Amino acid sequence: MSSQLRGRFEAARQQVQEDLATLQDLASVVERNKAELDANNARLREQIDKMRTSKCQTWLMVLLVCLMYVGTYLVMKLFPKPRPFQVPPG
Repeated sequence: MSSQLRGRFEAARQQVQEDLATLQDLASVVERNKAELDANNARLREQIDKMRTSKCQTWLMVLLVCLMYVGTYLVMKLFPKPRPFQVPPG
C-alpha cells in the first residue's frame, strides 16, 4: 500500500513539475508579448497624435468638396445648357 502511495506521489510530483515548467514558459511568452504590446501602443499613440494635427486638413478638404459641389450646381442653374438650333419649318 505504501508503495502505491509512493508511486502516486511521484507521479503527482512529476506532473506538478511539468506544469511548473509549462507555466514558466508561458510566463516568459506573456512577458515578451507584453513588451511587444507596449511598443505597439507607443507607435499607435504617435500615429494618433499625428492624426490629430491632420483633422483640420481633413475638414478643410470636406469643406472644399462641398463648396465645389454647390458651385457646380449653381453654374448649372445659372447657365443652362444651350438649346440646339432648329431650322424653322417652311
